[in-house]
Amino acid sequence: SKSANDVIQAASGIKSDNEQATLLVGLAKRRGVTDETAGSFFPLVSGMAQSFEQRRVLMAVLAGPQPLTEGVMTGLLKAAASIDSSYERAELLVAVVRKQTLSPAARTLYLAAADTIRSEHDQTRVFAELVRSERGLKK
Repeated sequence: SKSANDVIQAASGIKSDNEQATLLVGLAKRRGVTDETAGSFFPLVSGMAQSFEQRRVLMAVLAGPQPLTEGVMTGLLKAAASIDSSYERAELLVAVVRKQTLSPAARTLYLAAADTIRSEHDQTRVFAELVRSERGLKK
């Protein structure tokens, strides 16, 4: 099988968000997103124009082995901040706090990604989920 870096290199040459996302989702499912590959993987996600495809890739990373490393979590949250759609970004961020315990650094990045959500409804959901998770109350 191709190395993670080969897959990321191949994905970087693909113009279609959908095809690029499919390749990156495949890599995430094979646990190819690590501290070593995060630096080249997440900028590709940030560069996609389609919010749905960005969330699809990041959800695949989030579905991987838990907990995510700090390096992967940092890349994921920075990429989350690049998602243009309020709904897609909110859905991802809510999923993040349902699955992960945020370090202080990750919490700062989470709040930064939430701060620029344009929809008040979506932003409220994201903040409420963080508060709920920090109180230790799972729905």
